[in-house]
Amino acid sequence: MHQIKRCKIKHSNSFENLSNEIIYDIFEYLNSHHVYESFFNLNQRFQNLLIRSNLPIRIHISSITKPTFHNYINDLIKPHLNRVESIQFSNSFAAGMSTDLLLIMNNFIQLKTLIIHDILSVDIDRLLDAISYLPHLTSLTIASVDEIKQSIEFYQKIFHLPALKYFETKIEITKFDEWLPFATDRFSSIETLILHNEIEFDEIDNLLSYVPKLRHLSLNKFKMSYRKRGQQRANPLIHLTSVCCRMSGIEFDDFKLLIHDYFTQISRLTFSNECFSNYFSQYLNADEWEQLISTTLPNLRIFNFEQQFRIWFAQIDQHIIDNYVKKFNSIFWSSRQWFFNCCYFSTSFGELAYLYSANPYRHIFIIYNETSNQINENMNSVKQLYIHSSEAMRTFPTCFSNVTQVTLSSRFNLKRNTFLNDFSHLISLRNLTELTLNCDRFHFEQILELLSYSPNIHTLNLNTLPLGRTKFTVIQQTDLFRLVSNTNMISHLTIRQLIRLKKVQLITALCCRLECLTVNVANDDLKPIIRYLLFKCEKKKRYLSSICFTKCSRFTEDIQRVISNEQLLDNYTLNSANGKVFLWW
Repeated sequence: MHQIKRCKIKHSNSFENLSNEIIYDIFEYLNSHHVYESFFNLNQRFQNLLIRSNLPIRIHISSITKPTFHNYINDLIKPHLNRVESIQFSNSFAAGMSTDLLLIMNNFIQLKTLIIHDILSVDIDRLLDAISYLPHLTSLTIASVDEIKQSIEFYQKIFHLPALKYFETKIEITKFDEWLPFATDRFSSIETLILHNEIEFDEIDNLLSYVPKLRHLSLNKFKMSYRKRGQQRANPLIHLTSVCCRMSGIEFDDFKLLIHDYFTQISRLTFSNECFSNYFSQYLNADEWEQLISTTLPNLRIFNFEQQFRIWFAQIDQHIIDNYVKKFNSIFWSSRQWFFNCCYFSTSFGELAYLYSANPYRHIFIIYNETSNQINENMNSVKQLYIHSSEAMRTFPTCFSNVTQVTLSSRFNLKRNTFLNDFSHLISLRNLTELTLNCDRFHFEQILELLSYSPNIHTLNLNTLPLGRTKFTVIQQTDLFRLVSNTNMISHLTIRQLIRLKKVQLITALCCRLECLTVNVANDDLKPIIRYLLFKCEKKKRYLSSICFTKCSRFTEDIQRVISNEQLLDNYTLNSANGKVFLWW
């Protein structure tokens, strides 16, 4: 939800005449810090409503100014620590916020859910110590901006949290020879475990030994290892019902043994494999899969299957692969309503093939060069759409009516002048909230046109900002630019490729409601860009309160010196990690 701004209303009495009970009901639908910003200093009645309330406080912040955050903490959070039920920081500037909260984190005795994205690794240990005794913390999600080195200590602290049932992490861990010891006497209460960091095959037994109550397991970077799997096995996971494995380099025979050891009782299996070696055909053997499912997975009801491989490794043609695929259309598969598609596409690495299951419950869908028999699929459940080809997009036979996130890949080839028309037939543009353009073929005017029909986008990710030879002043004077500038709701913007001051000026003029900016700037433009952004924010009272400079970590002192010498900011936090500099004020 976008930040609520107080405004004068002629009939202001109408809202204040509502009963306290109704106002509290309204507050339940709003974020706590939005309620605070809008009502805390409005008048004494509303201040009392917030202070004396027994309603749970749910902190969900994607962007906020540093002074407002401190006021929010001091006015509402610290006096009512026992009311805080959930905390979520969901942007790259959570480092400063989480550091402030660490001082009081152990006092949130009613905290149930904690979600922190992009925390600094140096703060993770302090965070885990602070929450180690919280009696009601059942859900924890952590993502860091840099690597941690103490993997054993990290996992052991997680597994010792007393009430934890849901744990999700995206933290890169520096690999050492030593890993978790096998659990023998102390076990975790975790029921859902989602790991986005790398887990090697030889580590899996030790990891699973800590979570005997596991119901849902997701390994999103499950990789082969150069060490053999040990002899010790964890106890059977009798409660496990759902498994997601996104793998790379693991041989099919090893995967079958893993299923036999731990996954025999599951009812849902999501399998994804990128295999760029000669043994890829193991995973295309429909008879092997049928045998495995029939004998080892008697309760399996949902089977999501994805297999991607390079054709040239096998030195076979498309006809032979098609014969592999046909075997997945036997009575065994059709009787379970499991259907499969295969498509082929070209990359800089050669020809790739992609075999996947078609099902009515997928949330992510990918359009490659060919649609095959995809018309049989129900697309209503799809929320995220990845498009690799403008031609395939144009010819796709159905519509994704509920998609909110779209990514155009680096291979997307914009050849047609009818792109917008083709795009609008594929999705509802007004439903879009997040757009990622990884391709470099969009001219700036085309981006403007797309944004004019997509007024609800709040997150925009661009690989570059192509302008051609068009002059900046000419662009800003066009009716289209003015329209998009007045109507767009973009609050989070990322531009990956290097840009100059002129483009920064242009994009901030376009995105008047911008709160968080991530850019890769030229070194000689760094100081002028800092001066421009911070001066403009102060002068025009803009929304912008956080900037991430990528590939600029060695210039942290330069940034600090400019801010200090020119007195651009009074109250700010400056951190660097993983080659990035984070500025929050």
